[in-house]
Amino acid sequence: MKCHVLGEAAAAAEPPDDLLASADAVAASERLMGFEAVLALRDRCKEKPFFFLAGNKPSSQELNRLRGLCAAHDIHCILPYRTVEQICEEIARCMSSATMPQSKVIAMIGALPRLGLTTSLLHTAVRLSERTGIRVGVLGLNGWNPGDSSITYEGKYLDELWGALQGRQLTEEELPGKMQPLGAKAMYLAGDRDLKKLYYYSAEGAAWLIERAQRCFDLVLIDAGSYPDHALAAQSLLVSDLVLVHLNQSLQAREQWRRMREQILDPVLGFEASKALVVWNRMRPQAGLENEKRLAQQVGIPTLGRLPETEEIFGKETERGLFRTAAPGYLAEIDKLCRAIVRYYELPEPGSSLAEEGSALAVRRTKPSWWKLFNPSRQSGVLSK
Repeated sequence: MKCHVLGEAAAAAEPPDDLLASADAVAASERLMGFEAVLALRDRCKEKPFFFLAGNKPSSQELNRLRGLCAAHDIHCILPYRTVEQICEEIARCMSSATMPQSKVIAMIGALPRLGLTTSLLHTAVRLSERTGIRVGVLGLNGWNPGDSSITYEGKYLDELWGALQGRQLTEEELPGKMQPLGAKAMYLAGDRDLKKLYYYSAEGAAWLIERAQRCFDLVLIDAGSYPDHALAAQSLLVSDLVLVHLNQSLQAREQWRRMREQILDPVLGFEASKALVVWNRMRPQAGLENEKRLAQQVGIPTLGRLPETEEIFGKETERGLFRTAAPGYLAEIDKLCRAIVRYYELPEPGSSLAEEGSALAVRRTKPSWWKLFNPSRQSGVLSK
C-alpha cells in the first residue's frame, strides 16, 4: 500500500492529481486541514478509501457532529488518543478487513473512585499467577491515584518513569526491576503520584509502557482508574482484549457510567461495548438494594462476577497488609474471575494438558468466542461460574 505524507504547506497547496491517483488510500488530519478543505479533497478522490484524523473536542456533541459529517461523506473517522502506529494499523484493518490479534491485556475501569478496583486487581493478578504459573504484570495507569495504600510498595512509580516513556527509552529488560513483586510471578508498577503531570503523558509514551509490559509478561492487567479522558486510560482501553467495568449497587455509579459512556468512551475513544464485562464490587446483601442480576439488566453489560463488601479487606489498608487478609468469601469470588480469564485465554493450569506446554503463552491471532463463557441461561446477563 502506497503512502504519501504531505506537510502543512503541501496540503494547503492541494495535492496534485497524479499523486492522489497513485495512492491506495487518502488520510487527512484535522491538525493540517479544515473540514471544508477535507471535503474538497474527498471530491477529488471519491473512489478511494478516505480517512480523517479527528482531534479531541470540548464536548461530546461536537465530536459526534464531526463523526456524523464523516459518515455522510463516506469518510472513516479515526478518533483521538491513537499513536501513529495505531492509526496505521486501523487504516490497514479497514482496507483488508483483518481482525485485531489478541493483546493479552485486560483493563479495569471504575465508574467511581473507591469501588475496590485496585484491591481486586492485585488479588486477581496474584491468584492468576498462582493458578497458572504464568507471569502477570500489573500497571497502575490511574492518573489520580498511585494505588499503593494497601501494600508495602518499594518499586518505582509511574511518574518517576515519565521521561523514559516520553523518550521511549525504557526497555523491557529494565521494566521488571522497577516493579514490586507480588508473589512469585506477579509484579506491580504503581501509578501516578503527581497530579499535575497527568495530562503530560502522551499516547505514544503510554503505548510504549504497555508494549514493554507485553514483552515481559504473559498477561498484563491495567488499573485504568475512574476517569478515562487522558492518554494513560485511553491507551489502556484501546489495546485491551477485555474491559472489566467496576460498579456497585449505588444509583450514582450507574449514572456516572452512563455519563462516561455518552461523553467520553463512545464519542472520543470509540469504545467497543462487546469487550466489556461488569464486576459488581463491594456488594451488600441488604434489603432494599438490588442484586447483580437486576443491576445487569439496567446497564446492559454481562456480569462477570460479584465481590462482596468486606471490612476485613478494606480495614487492612492502614496496615498495608492486603495479602495478609484471609476473607474466604471475597477470595472465592476472585477465583471465579480467574476461572473466567483462564478459560477465555485458554491458560495452562496444573494438571491440565496446557500446563505441559510451559508458562509462556502461544500467541493467538484471532480472539476466542464469547460463547464458551456463557451458560444456557445467558439471557439473564450473568456469566457461568
